[in-house]
Amino acid sequence: MTVGVRAALGSVFLLAVLGPGAARGDDEARMQGTWRVTSGMVGNTTFKPGQLKAMRIIIEGRKVTFVESPTKTEVVHFKLVPGKKHKEIEFRQGPTDTRIHYHGIYALEGKRIRLCWAPGGEPRPNDFSTKNKDQHRLYTIEK
Repeated sequence: MTVGVRAALGSVFLLAVLGPGAARGDDEARMQGTWRVTSGMVGNTTFKPGQLKAMRIIIEGRKVTFVESPTKTEVVHFKLVPGKKHKEIEFRQGPTDTRIHYHGIYALEGKRIRLCWAPGGEPRPNDFSTKNKDQHRLYTIEK
């Protein structure tokens, strides 16, 4: 086996072993910071411009703070699960909590993220729509 072939096979092996974790780490790094919510839905209800103006999502490490209004926030911790048709995300109430509070899918598109999630007891969304589901949420956030 030539050196070039060994190097190519080694690279393929490293990508196979390190790829998902590297992708997860890269996505996590790209998600950090304060994001404004540019569109959002819960079930059939679309957020109005005045509601969107007050909304923010702050990602620090693996902690997410959802700011709905100056008086209403929720803090959860997330885990990314890349490598499927859509990249998956899981939210838990505490960093060591084993129960999934919400779960969904995400897409990183430059300085924009699309998120669609549902409560942990419901099926994970498999596309970026709420499909008239009362508890499914669909957000687009931008830096």
